[in-house]
Amino acid sequence: RILIMLNNIILSRSLNFWLRSNRYLSTIYAVSSGFGKCGVSIVRVSGPNASLSLKMLSPMAAKSLRNPRKAVFTPIQNPYSSDLLDRGLVLWFPSPNSFTGEDCVEYHVHGSVAVLRELIRLFGSFDDHKHAEAGEFTKRAFTNGKLDLTKVDGLADLIHAETEEQRKQAIRQMEGGLYSLYQSWTTKIINVLSQIEALIDFSESEHLDPNLENIIKTGISKLIHEILLHINDFRVGERIRNGVRVVIVGKPNVGKSSLLNLLLQRPAAITSPLPGTTRDLLQFQIDLGGYPVIITDTAGLRSDSHDPIENQGIERAKNEANTADIIINLMDINDSENEEFTHDNVIDVYNKIDLAPTVYSVPKGTFPISVLHSKGINPLLESLTIKVQELCQSSGSSTSPSLTRMRYQTHCKKAVEFLEKAQTGDLENNTDVVAHYCRLAMREIESIVGKIDPELIFDVIFADFCIGK
Repeated sequence: RILIMLNNIILSRSLNFWLRSNRYLSTIYAVSSGFGKCGVSIVRVSGPNASLSLKMLSPMAAKSLRNPRKAVFTPIQNPYSSDLLDRGLVLWFPSPNSFTGEDCVEYHVHGSVAVLRELIRLFGSFDDHKHAEAGEFTKRAFTNGKLDLTKVDGLADLIHAETEEQRKQAIRQMEGGLYSLYQSWTTKIINVLSQIEALIDFSESEHLDPNLENIIKTGISKLIHEILLHINDFRVGERIRNGVRVVIVGKPNVGKSSLLNLLLQRPAAITSPLPGTTRDLLQFQIDLGGYPVIITDTAGLRSDSHDPIENQGIERAKNEANTADIIINLMDINDSENEEFTHDNVIDVYNKIDLAPTVYSVPKGTFPISVLHSKGINPLLESLTIKVQELCQSSGSSTSPSLTRMRYQTHCKKAVEFLEKAQTGDLENNTDVVAHYCRLAMREIESIVGKIDPELIFDVIFADFCIGK
Protein backbone atom coordinates (compact mmCIF):
# COMPACT_ATOMS: atom_id res chain seq x y z
CA ARG A 1 0.00 0.00 0.00
CA ILE A 2 2.82 2.39 0.86
CA LEU A 3 4.65 1.54 -2.38
CA ILE A 4 1.49 2.24 -4.40
CA MET A 5 1.06 5.58 -2.62
CA LEU A 6 4.68 6.57 -3.28
CA ASN A 7 4.39 5.51 -6.90
CA ASN A 8 1.27 7.66 -7.38
CA ILE A 9 2.98 10.68 -5.83
CA ILE A 10 6.04 10.23 -8.07
CA LEU A 11 3.87 9.87 -11.19
CA SER A 12 1.81 12.92 -10.24
CA ARG A 13 4.87 15.07 -9.69
CA SER A 14 6.55 13.81 -12.87
CA LEU A 15 3.47 14.67 -14.92
CA ASN A 16 3.22 18.14 -13.40
CA PHE A 17 6.93 18.72 -13.95
CA TRP A 18 6.56 17.70 -17.60
CA LEU A 19 3.59 20.06 -18.03
CA ARG A 20 5.47 22.97 -16.47
CA SER A 21 8.98 22.27 -17.69
CA ASN A 22 8.74 24.50 -20.78
CA ARG A 23 7.72 27.41 -18.59
CA TYR A 24 10.37 26.86 -15.94
CA LEU A 25 13.17 26.40 -18.49
CA SER A 26 12.46 29.90 -19.79
CA THR A 27 13.75 33.17 -18.35
CA ILE A 28 11.03 35.47 -17.06
CA TYR A 29 11.01 39.25 -16.63
CA ALA A 30 8.65 41.93 -15.28
CA VAL A 31 8.53 45.30 -13.59
CA SER A 32 8.57 44.48 -9.86
CA SER A 33 8.03 47.94 -8.41
CA GLY A 34 4.82 48.89 -10.17
CA PHE A 35 4.44 50.45 -13.60
CA GLY A 36 4.16 54.24 -13.67
CA LYS A 37 6.01 57.51 -13.23
CA CYS A 38 8.30 57.47 -10.20
CA GLY A 39 11.90 58.15 -9.18
CA VAL A 40 13.18 54.59 -9.45
CA SER A 41 11.63 51.42 -10.86
CA ILE A 42 12.92 47.85 -10.59
CA VAL A 43 12.82 45.31 -13.40
CA ARG A 44 13.48 41.74 -12.30
CA VAL A 45 14.77 38.97 -14.55
CA SER A 46 15.01 35.35 -13.39
CA GLY A 47 16.01 32.16 -15.17
CA PRO A 48 18.85 30.35 -16.91
CA ASN A 49 19.47 33.13 -19.46
CA ALA A 50 19.37 36.07 -17.04
CA SER A 51 23.15 36.50 -17.33
CA LEU A 52 23.01 36.46 -21.15
CA SER A 53 20.53 39.32 -21.34
CA LEU A 54 22.64 41.19 -18.79
CA LYS A 55 25.68 40.91 -21.07
CA MET A 56 23.64 42.20 -24.01
CA LEU A 57 22.11 45.18 -22.21
CA SER A 58 25.15 46.22 -20.21
CA PRO A 59 28.56 44.79 -21.05
CA MET A 60 30.08 46.91 -18.27
CA ALA A 61 27.70 45.43 -15.66
CA ALA A 62 28.52 41.93 -16.91
CA LYS A 63 31.69 42.23 -14.87
CA SER A 64 29.49 41.96 -11.79
CA LEU A 65 29.03 38.28 -12.63
CA ARG A 66 32.31 37.76 -10.80
CA ASN A 67 31.12 39.86 -7.83
CA PRO A 68 27.51 38.94 -7.07
CA ARG A 69 25.11 40.90 -4.84
CA LYS A 70 26.93 44.20 -5.43
CA ALA A 71 25.24 47.20 -7.05
CA VAL A 72 26.96 48.41 -10.24
CA PHE A 73 26.13 51.84 -11.69
CA THR A 74 26.21 51.35 -15.42
CA PRO A 75 24.81 52.50 -18.78
CA ILE A 76 22.02 50.30 -20.14
CA GLN A 77 21.85 50.25 -23.91
CA ASN A 78 19.87 48.84 -26.80
CA PRO A 79 22.03 45.91 -28.01
CA TYR A 80 20.73 46.23 -31.57
CA SER A 81 21.30 49.98 -32.12
CA SER A 82 23.75 50.75 -29.26
CA ASP A 83 21.48 53.65 -28.24
CA LEU A 84 21.69 54.60 -24.58
CA LEU A 85 18.47 53.59 -22.89
CA ASP A 86 19.23 54.77 -19.34
CA ARG A 87 21.82 54.72 -16.59
CA GLY A 88 21.04 52.79 -13.46
CA LEU A 89 22.04 50.20 -10.89
CA VAL A 90 22.33 46.53 -11.80
CA LEU A 91 22.54 43.70 -9.25
CA TRP A 92 23.43 40.08 -10.05
CA PHE A 93 22.16 37.23 -7.85
CA PRO A 94 23.46 33.82 -9.00
CA SER A 95 21.59 30.61 -8.28
CA PRO A 96 20.75 29.37 -5.68
CA ASN A 97 21.27 32.50 -3.57
CA SER A 98 18.43 34.57 -4.97
CA PHE A 99 14.77 35.12 -4.20
CA THR A 100 13.67 32.60 -6.80
CA GLY A 101 16.61 30.23 -6.34
CA GLU A 102 17.54 30.84 -10.00
CA ASP A 103 20.00 33.20 -11.64
CA CYS A 104 18.45 36.61 -11.13
CA VAL A 105 19.21 40.18 -12.23
CA GLU A 106 17.62 43.39 -10.98
CA TYR A 107 17.72 46.59 -13.03
CA HIS A 108 17.14 49.76 -10.98
CA VAL A 109 16.29 52.37 -13.58
CA HIS A 110 14.48 55.70 -13.65
CA GLY A 111 10.73 55.27 -13.31
CA SER A 112 9.94 56.63 -16.74
CA VAL A 113 7.11 54.99 -18.65
CA ALA A 114 9.18 55.28 -21.85
CA VAL A 115 12.28 53.68 -20.25
CA LEU A 116 10.29 50.80 -18.78
CA ARG A 117 8.33 50.19 -21.97
CA GLU A 118 11.53 50.01 -24.07
CA LEU A 119 13.31 47.81 -21.55
CA ILE A 120 10.39 45.37 -21.42
CA ARG A 121 10.26 45.35 -25.24
CA LEU A 122 13.95 44.47 -25.43
CA PHE A 123 13.60 41.59 -22.97
CA GLY A 124 10.76 40.25 -25.08
CA SER A 125 13.04 40.19 -28.13
CA PHE A 126 15.62 37.92 -26.45
CA ASP A 127 15.53 34.16 -26.94
CA ASP A 128 13.76 32.15 -24.23
CA HIS A 129 12.63 35.30 -22.39
CA LYS A 130 8.95 35.43 -21.44
CA HIS A 131 6.98 38.04 -19.54
CA ALA A 132 6.22 36.78 -16.04
CA GLU A 133 2.71 35.78 -15.05
CA ALA A 134 1.13 37.07 -11.85
CA GLY A 135 3.04 35.67 -8.87
CA GLU A 136 5.44 33.68 -11.05
CA PHE A 137 8.62 34.84 -9.31
CA THR A 138 7.21 33.72 -5.96
CA LYS A 139 5.93 30.49 -7.53
CA ARG A 140 9.46 29.71 -8.71
CA ALA A 141 10.78 30.49 -5.22
CA PHE A 142 8.36 27.90 -3.85
CA THR A 143 9.21 25.35 -6.56
CA ASN A 144 12.92 25.74 -5.82
CA GLY A 145 12.42 25.29 -2.08
CA LYS A 146 13.04 28.91 -1.08
CA LEU A 147 9.55 29.32 0.43
CA ASP A 148 6.81 27.03 1.70
CA LEU A 149 3.15 27.88 1.04
CA THR A 150 2.59 29.50 4.45
CA LYS A 151 5.56 31.80 3.83
CA VAL A 152 4.17 32.57 0.38
CA ASP A 153 0.86 33.57 1.96
CA GLY A 154 2.73 35.63 4.55
CA LEU A 155 4.58 37.46 1.80
CA ALA A 156 1.27 38.21 0.04
CA ASP A 157 -0.17 39.56 3.30
CA LEU A 158 2.91 41.72 3.88
CA ILE A 159 2.56 43.25 0.42
CA HIS A 160 -1.08 44.11 1.16
CA ALA A 161 -0.55 45.16 4.81
CA GLU A 162 -1.88 48.62 5.65
CA THR A 163 -1.63 48.66 9.46
CA GLU A 164 1.08 47.85 11.98
CA GLU A 165 -0.61 44.71 13.30
CA GLN A 166 -1.16 43.40 9.77
CA ARG A 167 2.54 43.93 9.12
CA LYS A 168 3.54 42.12 12.33
CA GLN A 169 1.30 39.14 11.62
CA ALA A 170 2.52 38.89 8.03
CA ILE A 171 6.16 39.06 9.14
CA ARG A 172 5.64 36.31 11.74
CA GLN A 173 4.12 34.08 9.08
CA MET A 174 6.71 34.95 6.44
CA GLU A 175 9.49 34.20 8.91
CA GLY A 176 8.15 30.69 9.42
CA GLY A 177 5.89 30.95 12.48
CA LEU A 178 3.11 28.80 11.02
CA TYR A 179 5.56 26.55 9.17
CA SER A 180 7.37 25.70 12.41
CA LEU A 181 4.07 24.96 14.15
CA TYR A 182 2.85 22.64 11.41
CA GLN A 183 6.23 20.95 11.19
CA SER A 184 6.10 20.24 14.93
CA TRP A 185 2.72 18.55 14.43
CA THR A 186 4.13 16.48 11.58
CA THR A 187 7.04 15.42 13.79
CA LYS A 188 4.62 14.37 16.55
CA ILE A 189 2.57 12.29 14.11
CA ILE A 190 5.77 10.66 12.83
CA ASN A 191 6.69 9.79 16.42
CA VAL A 192 3.25 8.23 16.93
CA LEU A 193 3.64 6.25 13.69
CA SER A 194 7.05 4.98 14.77
CA GLN A 195 5.52 3.80 18.04
CA ILE A 196 2.70 2.07 16.14
CA GLU A 197 5.27 0.37 13.88
CA ALA A 198 7.11 -0.82 16.99
CA LEU A 199 3.82 -2.20 18.28
CA ILE A 200 3.34 -4.10 15.02
CA ASP A 201 6.90 -5.42 14.60
CA PHE A 202 7.82 -6.11 18.23
CA SER A 203 4.48 -6.95 19.84
CA GLU A 204 5.92 -10.16 21.30
CA SER A 205 9.15 -8.57 22.54
CA GLU A 206 9.67 -8.40 26.28
CA HIS A 207 11.60 -5.17 25.82
CA LEU A 208 8.51 -3.34 24.50
CA ASP A 209 7.02 -0.81 26.91
CA PRO A 210 3.84 -2.40 28.33
CA ASN A 211 2.21 1.07 28.40
CA LEU A 212 2.98 1.79 24.75
CA GLU A 213 -0.68 1.70 23.69
CA ASN A 214 -1.57 4.29 26.35
CA ILE A 215 1.43 6.40 25.32
CA ILE A 216 0.22 6.36 21.70
CA LYS A 217 -3.37 7.26 22.65
CA THR A 218 -2.16 10.06 24.95
CA GLY A 219 0.10 11.47 22.25
CA ILE A 220 -2.77 11.55 19.75
CA SER A 221 -5.09 13.13 22.33
CA LYS A 222 -2.62 15.92 23.14
CA LEU A 223 -2.10 16.67 19.46
CA ILE A 224 -5.87 16.85 18.85
CA HIS A 225 -6.15 19.33 21.72
CA GLU A 226 -3.32 21.44 20.32
CA ILE A 227 -4.80 21.58 16.83
CA LEU A 228 -8.27 22.42 18.18
CA LEU A 229 -6.85 25.37 20.11
CA HIS A 230 -5.30 26.59 16.88
CA ILE A 231 -8.58 26.18 14.98
CA ASN A 232 -10.59 27.99 17.64
CA ASP A 233 -8.16 30.92 17.36
CA PHE A 234 -9.00 31.32 13.67
CA ARG A 235 -10.97 34.55 13.97
CA VAL A 236 -7.97 36.39 15.46
CA GLY A 237 -5.79 35.95 12.40
CA GLU A 238 -8.73 36.57 10.08
CA ARG A 239 -9.65 39.83 11.81
CA ILE A 240 -6.10 41.15 11.64
CA ARG A 241 -5.78 40.16 8.00
CA ASN A 242 -9.20 41.32 6.77
CA GLY A 243 -10.22 43.87 9.40
CA VAL A 244 -12.49 44.02 12.46
CA ARG A 245 -16.03 44.70 11.27
CA VAL A 246 -17.68 47.60 13.10
CA VAL A 247 -21.26 48.54 12.17
CA ILE A 248 -23.03 51.79 13.11
CA VAL A 249 -26.77 51.28 13.58
CA GLY A 250 -29.63 53.42 14.83
CA LYS A 251 -32.83 55.20 13.88
CA PRO A 252 -32.94 57.70 11.02
CA ASN A 253 -31.33 61.06 11.72
CA VAL A 254 -29.50 60.09 14.90
CA GLY A 255 -26.19 61.09 13.26
CA LYS A 256 -24.78 57.78 11.98
CA SER A 257 -23.28 59.21 8.78
CA SER A 258 -22.00 62.27 10.66
CA LEU A 259 -20.29 59.98 13.19
CA LEU A 260 -18.76 57.99 10.33
CA ASN A 261 -17.40 61.19 8.78
CA LEU A 262 -16.00 62.25 12.15
CA LEU A 263 -14.24 58.91 12.65
CA LEU A 264 -12.82 59.03 9.12
CA GLN A 265 -11.90 62.71 9.46
CA ARG A 266 -13.39 63.42 6.02
CA PRO A 267 -16.85 63.84 4.43
CA ALA A 268 -17.17 60.27 3.15
CA ALA A 269 -20.95 59.95 3.58
CA ILE A 270 -23.66 62.37 2.48
CA THR A 271 -25.54 63.89 5.43
CA SER A 272 -28.81 65.79 5.53
CA PRO A 273 -31.68 66.48 7.97
CA LEU A 274 -33.98 64.33 5.79
CA PRO A 275 -34.72 60.82 7.13
CA GLY A 276 -33.58 57.97 4.88
CA THR A 277 -30.63 59.78 3.27
CA THR A 278 -28.43 56.69 3.69
CA ARG A 279 -30.08 53.74 2.00
CA ASP A 280 -27.23 51.32 1.40
CA LEU A 281 -24.16 50.09 3.26
CA LEU A 282 -21.14 52.41 3.17
CA GLN A 283 -17.88 50.71 4.16
CA PHE A 284 -14.49 52.26 4.85
CA GLN A 285 -11.27 51.01 6.43
CA ILE A 286 -9.51 52.88 9.21
CA ASP A 287 -6.40 52.18 11.27
CA LEU A 288 -7.33 52.01 14.95
CA GLY A 289 -4.39 51.44 17.27
CA GLY A 290 -2.53 49.59 14.52
CA TYR A 291 -5.47 47.27 13.81
CA PRO A 292 -7.51 47.35 10.58
CA VAL A 293 -11.15 48.24 11.14
CA ILE A 294 -13.88 48.05 8.50
CA ILE A 295 -16.49 50.55 9.65
CA THR A 296 -19.94 50.45 8.05
CA ASP A 297 -22.64 53.12 7.93
CA THR A 298 -26.17 51.76 7.53
CA ALA A 299 -29.68 52.88 6.70
CA GLY A 300 -31.76 54.23 9.57
CA LEU A 301 -33.84 51.55 11.27
CA ARG A 302 -37.56 52.13 11.37
CA SER A 303 -40.71 50.06 10.83
CA ASP A 304 -43.03 52.66 9.26
CA SER A 305 -41.27 53.13 5.91
CA HIS A 306 -43.32 52.48 2.76
CA ASP A 307 -40.38 52.96 0.41
CA PRO A 308 -39.30 49.54 -0.95
CA ILE A 309 -35.74 50.74 -1.61
CA GLU A 310 -35.39 52.10 1.93
CA ASN A 311 -36.84 48.86 3.34
CA GLN A 312 -34.23 46.88 1.42
CA GLY A 313 -31.53 49.12 2.94
CA ILE A 314 -32.98 48.52 6.41
CA GLU A 315 -32.90 44.76 5.85
CA ARG A 316 -29.26 44.98 4.74
CA ALA A 317 -28.45 47.03 7.83
CA LYS A 318 -29.92 44.35 10.10
CA ASN A 319 -28.06 41.56 8.32
CA GLU A 320 -24.79 43.49 8.54
CA ALA A 321 -25.33 44.08 12.26
CA ASN A 322 -25.95 40.37 12.85
CA THR A 323 -22.53 39.46 11.41
CA ALA A 324 -20.59 42.41 12.89
CA ASP A 325 -17.72 42.04 15.35
CA ILE A 326 -18.74 45.25 17.12
CA ILE A 327 -21.97 47.29 16.96
CA ILE A 328 -22.09 51.01 17.68
CA ASN A 329 -25.71 51.59 18.66
CA LEU A 330 -26.20 55.31 18.09
CA MET A 331 -29.21 56.91 19.81
CA ASP A 332 -30.67 60.38 20.23
CA ILE A 333 -30.34 61.39 23.87
CA ASN A 334 -33.61 63.33 23.56
CA ASP A 335 -35.54 60.25 22.30
CA SER A 336 -37.27 58.27 25.02
CA GLU A 337 -37.82 55.23 22.78
CA ASN A 338 -34.35 54.00 21.85
CA GLU A 339 -33.76 50.50 20.50
CA GLU A 340 -31.45 48.02 22.23
CA PHE A 341 -29.36 45.41 20.44
CA THR A 342 -28.48 41.93 21.63
CA HIS A 343 -24.85 41.33 20.68
CA ASP A 344 -21.63 40.25 22.37
CA ASN A 345 -19.99 43.61 21.64
CA VAL A 346 -22.35 46.58 21.67
CA ILE A 347 -21.27 50.14 22.40
CA ASP A 348 -24.29 52.30 23.27
CA VAL A 349 -23.76 55.91 22.28
CA TYR A 350 -26.08 58.86 22.95
CA ASN A 351 -25.71 61.67 20.42
CA LYS A 352 -26.94 65.30 20.40
CA ILE A 353 -26.02 66.20 23.96
CA ASP A 354 -25.73 69.77 22.63
CA LEU A 355 -29.54 69.75 22.27
CA ALA A 356 -30.19 68.07 25.62
CA PRO A 357 -31.21 69.88 28.81
CA THR A 358 -28.40 71.35 30.88
CA VAL A 359 -28.57 68.35 33.23
CA TYR A 360 -28.87 64.96 31.59
CA SER A 361 -28.07 61.39 32.51
CA VAL A 362 -27.17 58.25 30.52
CA PRO A 363 -26.89 54.62 31.65
CA LYS A 364 -23.56 53.54 33.07
CA GLY A 365 -21.12 52.27 30.49
CA THR A 366 -22.60 54.30 27.64
CA PHE A 367 -21.13 57.32 25.89
CA PRO A 368 -22.78 60.74 25.59
CA ILE A 369 -21.45 62.66 22.58
CA SER A 370 -22.12 65.56 20.26
CA VAL A 371 -21.06 64.74 16.73
CA LEU A 372 -21.84 68.30 15.64
CA HIS A 373 -19.40 69.79 18.16
CA SER A 374 -17.01 66.78 18.35
CA LYS A 375 -17.63 66.37 22.09
CA GLY A 376 -17.12 63.05 23.91
CA ILE A 377 -15.48 61.40 20.90
CA ASN A 378 -12.16 60.53 22.58
CA PRO A 379 -13.70 58.27 25.30
CA LEU A 380 -15.73 56.53 22.58
CA LEU A 381 -12.62 55.96 20.45
CA GLU A 382 -10.69 54.64 23.46
CA SER A 383 -13.47 52.14 24.25
CA LEU A 384 -13.71 51.08 20.61
CA THR A 385 -9.93 50.64 20.39
CA ILE A 386 -9.90 48.44 23.52
CA LYS A 387 -12.65 46.21 22.11
CA VAL A 388 -10.81 45.90 18.79
CA GLN A 389 -7.58 44.95 20.59
CA GLU A 390 -9.40 42.33 22.67
CA LEU A 391 -10.89 40.75 19.55
CA CYS A 392 -7.46 40.61 17.92
CA GLN A 393 -5.57 39.13 20.85
CA SER A 394 -4.74 35.44 20.66
CA SER A 395 -5.76 33.14 23.49
CA GLY A 396 -2.16 31.95 23.50
CA SER A 397 1.09 33.89 23.40
CA SER A 398 1.06 37.28 21.70
CA THR A 399 3.71 35.94 19.34
CA SER A 400 2.01 32.60 18.64
CA PRO A 401 0.92 32.23 15.02
CA SER A 402 -2.78 32.51 14.20
CA LEU A 403 -4.77 30.98 11.38
CA THR A 404 -5.00 33.47 8.54
CA ARG A 405 -6.53 31.40 5.73
CA MET A 406 -9.69 29.32 5.45
CA ARG A 407 -7.56 26.73 3.62
CA TYR A 408 -5.47 26.20 6.77
CA GLN A 409 -8.59 25.79 8.87
CA THR A 410 -10.08 23.23 6.46
CA HIS A 411 -6.95 21.05 6.50
CA CYS A 412 -6.63 21.33 10.29
CA LYS A 413 -10.25 20.23 10.79
CA LYS A 414 -9.75 17.24 8.51
CA ALA A 415 -6.57 16.34 10.38
CA VAL A 416 -8.50 16.38 13.66
CA GLU A 417 -11.19 14.12 12.16
CA PHE A 418 -8.58 11.55 11.13
CA LEU A 419 -6.76 11.77 14.47
CA GLU A 420 -10.03 11.26 16.36
CA LYS A 421 -10.63 8.10 14.31
CA ALA A 422 -7.11 6.96 15.12
CA GLN A 423 -7.63 7.70 18.81
CA THR A 424 -10.80 5.60 18.99
CA GLY A 425 -9.30 2.81 16.87
CA ASP A 426 -8.42 -0.62 18.18
CA LEU A 427 -4.63 -0.69 18.48
CA GLU A 428 -4.61 -4.33 19.46
CA ASN A 429 -6.59 -5.75 16.53
CA ASN A 430 -6.59 -2.97 13.90
CA THR A 431 -3.18 -1.40 14.25
CA ASP A 432 -2.85 -0.84 10.49
CA VAL A 433 -6.11 1.13 10.43
CA VAL A 434 -4.92 3.43 13.23
CA ALA A 435 -1.64 4.01 11.40
CA HIS A 436 -3.57 4.73 8.20
CA TYR A 437 -5.62 7.47 9.88
CA CYS A 438 -2.46 8.99 11.34
CA ARG A 439 -0.91 9.12 7.87
CA LEU A 440 -4.03 10.79 6.49
CA ALA A 441 -3.84 13.40 9.27
CA MET A 442 -0.18 14.03 8.47
CA ARG A 443 -1.07 14.40 4.79
CA GLU A 444 -3.58 17.16 5.66
CA ILE A 445 -1.00 19.07 7.73
CA GLU A 446 1.67 18.75 5.06
CA SER A 447 -0.76 19.95 2.41
CA ILE A 448 -0.86 23.33 4.18
CA VAL A 449 2.85 23.94 3.63
CA GLY A 450 2.77 22.43 0.14
CA LYS A 451 4.66 19.19 0.68
CA ILE A 452 1.97 17.05 -0.92
CA ASP A 453 0.28 17.77 -4.26
CA PRO A 454 0.77 21.56 -4.10
CA GLU A 455 -0.30 21.88 -7.74
CA LEU A 456 -3.92 21.45 -6.68
CA ILE A 457 -3.88 24.85 -4.93
CA PHE A 458 -1.22 26.72 -6.91
CA ASP A 459 -3.59 28.89 -8.92
CA VAL A 460 -5.59 30.02 -5.88
CA ILE A 461 -2.56 30.99 -3.80
CA PHE A 462 -0.42 32.75 -6.40
CA ALA A 463 -3.36 34.63 -7.93
CA ASP A 464 -3.10 37.10 -5.02
CA PHE A 465 0.26 38.33 -6.29
CA CYS A 466 0.83 41.05 -8.85
CA ILE A 467 2.95 40.62 -11.97
CA GLY A 468 6.58 41.17 -11.00
CA LYS A 469 6.26 39.29 -7.70
